[in-house]
Amino acid sequence: MRKKTSSGFIQLVVIVVVVIILLAYFQVNLRELWGSETTQNNLDFLKTIGEKVWAGLVYLWTNFIREPATWIWENWILGWAWPLVSGWFASQT
Repeated sequence: MRKKTSSGFIQLVVIVVVVIILLAYFQVNLRELWGSETTQNNLDFLKTIGEKVWAGLVYLWTNFIREPATWIWENWILGWAWPLVSGWFASQT
């Protein structure tokens, strides 16, 4: 059997709280940091890059990937692999 690990949302919250406490210890003002022009310019840059990457991925999906992926999904996954997997799950219960 697999050993369950304790991770997830609570761990993320604890990490965020620890980071905020460390920033406060080193006297980092988050309001000043977040509101600075440099931070805003960097966030705008990341947003622009993200939009371009997303548009490129949508273009690739629409023009090149959708048809082969749909064929693989319908003919291979649903036609061959899914009956094997669902039969295996049914035999396990």
